[in-house]
Order: sequence, then structure tokens, then C-alpha cells
Amino acid sequence: IIMTRGWGGTSRVRVVSTEGVDVQQQASFVGLAASANYLSEGYVGPEVYEFVDSRTVKGISAEALVKELHEKVSMTSSRRREDLRGRPVLLTPKAVNELLFPLLNHAVSLENVYRGKSPLRPGEDLGSKVSVTDDPRLPGGTWSRAFDGEGLPTRAVNVMASGVFRTALSNTYWSARAGAENTHSSWRTYMTLPAISATYMVVEAPPLSDVGDAVVVDQVEGVHTSNFDTGEFSVTASVAWDGKGGLREFVLSGDLRSLLRGVAGAAGERKRYGRVVSAPLLVQGLRVSS
Repeated sequence: IIMTRGWGGTSRVRVVSTEGVDVQQQASFVGLAASANYLSEGYVGPEVYEFVDSRTVKGISAEALVKELHEKVSMTSSRRREDLRGRPVLLTPKAVNELLFPLLNHAVSLENVYRGKSPLRPGEDLGSKVSVTDDPRLPGGTWSRAFDGEGLPTRAVNVMASGVFRTALSNTYWSARAGAENTHSSWRTYMTLPAISATYMVVEAPPLSDVGDAVVVDQVEGVHTSNFDTGEFSVTASVAWDGKGGLREFVLSGDLRSLLRGVAGAAGERKRYGRVVSAPLLVQGLRVSS
């Protein structure tokens, strides 16, 4: 065990503006986090971390967190190098949160679409099977909110439907400037101006019963080095395995469009992790290099 942490409390958010807005919300939150790795003479495994959070204590399970952490540490207790070129990748919900969320969140911002800093265009059919909804009122979500950073009521927004980019997320300024619908997706702190962000991305894809020889990717590093304007990324898969056991770190690269287009379906249980709700996604066509 490297780290364990727990937290909880209540938060109160109030937005008051010169436009006559005066709204507030109070909510509780609780969470647990832990990280661990396998250590033996001559071998140090990768650091695996897990966390859970919810609005209520009943919404989290310490036992489930410890079980999942133990399983992944055991899976990576030994690792091998292997030529993985051409094999599909199965992104766990954690990996979807780490890789897909930041890239897609940037791409579907109306500000970035309007300024030509997004690889996607509204109405464009990407030839993908993926549907994405931003749900700011997701039950149990610690980031769920009744109003956005400008005090406007939130609602679910159908961002992508079966690979078609339907709606860009917006706030008051950019919706007025672009002549588009305001989706009430403003995000801010008391120290920042209103920006645009999804709250919880609910990702859906056709169910799969078999993932073949897919490489499971659970954690990635280096997403911050991506070119968010083009969607291009090259990240290190630090925690990964396949049917034969743990795998050494390898580089996973591609771009947002090919990632979305390459999703063959979803396999396994859908869960909330971080800012996404998703089952593991089977993705074909990404470049894998050991």
C-alpha cells in the first residue's frame, strides 16, 4: 500500500450576478482513494490507484475498492514485453476518464468549435457507434449541479448520437457570439471567469460479448501533452494486461476522431469513474508500440 485517503463534508455554492441571478445549492460529498503496487526482490510493479466518490456514504464501498485494487496489483505482479501491434485496445472506465474525457471535453466546447480549435464539427458524422450525453444532474455524482457557473439551470445535453456530433456545449457569451443555443454548461470557480465544460459524460456503445485478444488499458500518462486542437495524442499505458497477464508500459497513440471511429462496442459493467459513466470500450485502429 502506497497511499490511502478518505474525505467528506458538505459544500455550498451560491451564484449572484448583476443580471438578477441569485441561486444556491448545498450538497454532501464523500470519497475514498488508495494506491498500491507489487514489490519483491528485483521487481517493482506499477503504481495502481483507485478512488470512489458519492453524495452519500451508501454510495461508496471500501470493500469493492480494496478488491479491485488487489486484483489489479496481482495482475501486474509480473509483466512482459510483447509485440502488440494490430491488437485492439479495451479502455476501462478509468482509462476512458483519463484519455477520452479531456480530449472530447475540449473538442465539444462551442468556444473551441467557433475558433477553429476543435477537430470536430457540429453535424459531422464520424462513422462511429458512440453516443455521448452530458448529464449535469447525474444521481449520486459529486460534481452534479442544479445550475451552471452562471447560475442557469442545467439539463442533459445530447452531445453525440451514433457518431454524429449533435450539440456543442456552450455558455452565455459563446452562445451569443456564435449564434447558437446556450446549453448552460458554464464552469467556474470563484477565482476564474466562466468557461465551458461537461459535467458527467455518459458514454454509450453497442454491447459486446467477446473482446478477442484485446489489450486492457487501465491507466494512461501524458494526456496533458496532447494536441487538443487536433485531437492527436501519444500516451504511455502504465497499467495494462491481457489474457496472459501483466504487460510492460507501451505507447498508445492516435487522435480523437480515430478513437471515436474505432469504438467497436462496450464490454462489461457500466460505471461512473471520475467525470465519465461508461462500460469498458473496445477500440480498434489505435497505434500500439512497445
